[in-house]
Amino acid sequence: MEGEGKSMNHGSIDSDVARLWDRFGWKGFLRLVFYPLSVLIMAPLRLFDALFSLRTLRQGRWRHCLQFNPFSGLGNYFYWTAAINLRRYGRSGTSPCLGTGSYPMDRFFYYSSPSLFAYWKLGALAVLAGMFGWWGAHLIWLAHQDGAWVALVMALALFSTTFYANTFGLQNYNSLGWMFFPLGLFGMLTNNAWVAGAAWFAASFGSLTVVIVAAFLSAAWAIEGSDAARLLPVFPAILKLSAHVFPLLRQGSFQTTVANIAKAIGLKDHRTKYRRTSTKSFGAGRLFYLLLCMQFLVSVHILFPDGAPLVAAGIGLFLLNSVLFRFADEQSMHMMMLSLGAATVLQVREPMLVVSFWLLASPPARVACFPSSPQVWEIVPRVRPFITGALIEKLEEFFSPVGPGQRVWMAFCSPGGVYEKVFDGYRALLEPALYVASSRSFHLMPDWWGIWQLNEENSPELWGRDESSVKQNMDFWKADFLVVYQDAGEPLVGSWGREGFDVLGQFSWKEWEVAFGDARPYTGNTPDWWLLRRRESAS
Repeated sequence: MEGEGKSMNHGSIDSDVARLWDRFGWKGFLRLVFYPLSVLIMAPLRLFDALFSLRTLRQGRWRHCLQFNPFSGLGNYFYWTAAINLRRYGRSGTSPCLGTGSYPMDRFFYYSSPSLFAYWKLGALAVLAGMFGWWGAHLIWLAHQDGAWVALVMALALFSTTFYANTFGLQNYNSLGWMFFPLGLFGMLTNNAWVAGAAWFAASFGSLTVVIVAAFLSAAWAIEGSDAARLLPVFPAILKLSAHVFPLLRQGSFQTTVANIAKAIGLKDHRTKYRRTSTKSFGAGRLFYLLLCMQFLVSVHILFPDGAPLVAAGIGLFLLNSVLFRFADEQSMHMMMLSLGAATVLQVREPMLVVSFWLLASPPARVACFPSSPQVWEIVPRVRPFITGALIEKLEEFFSPVGPGQRVWMAFCSPGGVYEKVFDGYRALLEPALYVASSRSFHLMPDWWGIWQLNEENSPELWGRDESSVKQNMDFWKADFLVVYQDAGEPLVGSWGREGFDVLGQFSWKEWEVAFGDARPYTGNTPDWWLLRRRESAS
C-alpha cells in the first residue's frame, strides 16, 4: 500500500476553478477549453528545463533530494523513516522509534525492501530511474509495431502532464515497480505469458500497488476472454509478496494488522477514531479526469473495440479507489491509465486515437495532482531539485540534547476525528524530524504509525497544546522532552517555566520560506518550534 498517512491534497480543485473564474471570467474558461494545445506547446520546454536543472545534483547534493517540490521533498521522509527502521530491526523485529514504542515491524509487509532501500539511498535519482525506465520499456512494442508510430506515442507520453507530475512531483519508491508495468501489459496484450509473468514478478520487488493493479487487470482480462489461464502470469508476483506476510502469521497478528490498514486507507469506518473524508468525495478534479478517461474509452470502443475491455477495467479500478476504498494514491491511478492508454494506442495504428490519448495523458496540472498556482493551473510549473541536506543538519542540531532511547513529545491540536486534520496541517514539516529521530535512535511522537495503532474509539488521546494536556500526555507516554510550535517570530508564550520546563532550543521554519516559494508544504502560519525539557527528566 502507498501513502497510508500522507494526504497529497495540495488544495481544493473546486476552489481553484472558482477563483480562476472570478479572476479571468470567460478568459479563464477559454484557457480551460484550449489547455491541451497550451500544454502541447509548453510541456517539452518544461521537461527539458527540469532535466537541465539536474546539473545542480552534484558533489553529493543528490543524497538529500527526495523530490522536486517542497511537499514531497519533505513528506517523503516518511518512507526514509520506514526504510531505516526496516533495515535496522528487520521484518520480524520491533522498533522503539515508531508508533507508541515497540512497533512490530511485521506490519511493514506492504513494503518491498529493494525499492524502499533504493529510494532511501538514491532519493529522486531512484524516481528518475523508475519513470524513465517506465518510458523506455515501451520500446518493446518495436517488435510488433512500426518504429515511427512507437516514437510518436512515446513522445506524447514523455511530454504529458501525467509523466511530468509523477516524475518531478509525486512518485516515490513505487516508481521502481511502475518501471515494469508496460512490459506486463505488452505480455498480456500479445498473449506472451512469459513476458507478462517476468514483468509482474520484477514489479513485485518494487511496489505492492503495481502488483495489485496487475492482478485486478489480469482478472478482468481473464473474465473478458473466459480464459482462466490469463491469471497465471501474475501468480509468481503474488506468491513473492505473500512471503512478506509470514512474520505476521507467525506472530498471530495478521487480522489486527489488516484491520488497522483498512482503517488507515478508509476502507473501514466502524468504531474508528479518525475517519477519512477525502476518499468519500468525488470533486471537480476527479470528475474532470473521469471525463477524460471516458472520452478515451469511447474512442477506443469505436476505433479499436478489442482494446476497450482493459481500458474499462482500469476506469473501474479508478472509481473503486476514488469512492469505495483507497488502496493507492491518486498518482498511481493516473500512471495506470497512462500505461493503459499508451499500450492501447501502440497496438493499432489509428491516427484518430492519438488526439484522444493526448487528452487522457495530459490533464491540467492541478487535475494531475501537481501543486501549482490557481492562476496558472493548467500548465505544469517549473521545478528544481528540492535539496534538504542543510535542513536535516539544522534539525539534528535542534534535537542534539536528546539522547538515544529518550522520548520527545510534540503538541498538536485535536483533529476532531478527521483524518486529514491530523498534525494541524504541518504533516510535511514533521516527517524530516521523524527521520532525524529514527536515525539518532530516539522516539518522537505522535507519528502516523501511532495514529494507526490508536485508531479505535476508546484509544488514548494524543492531543492538546495547553500546559495541562501536554503534561498529562507526557506523563502517560513517559516523555522526557517536549516540542511546541507557534507562529514564527514571536517569543515563546505560556507558563512553561512555571510548569517545570526549561527551553533548550528554537527552530524557525521562516528560514526556509524562500526555498518553499509559492508551494508551501503546510496550510497554517509559518511556525517556530521550541524544544523544552522537564526539570525532573534532567535530574
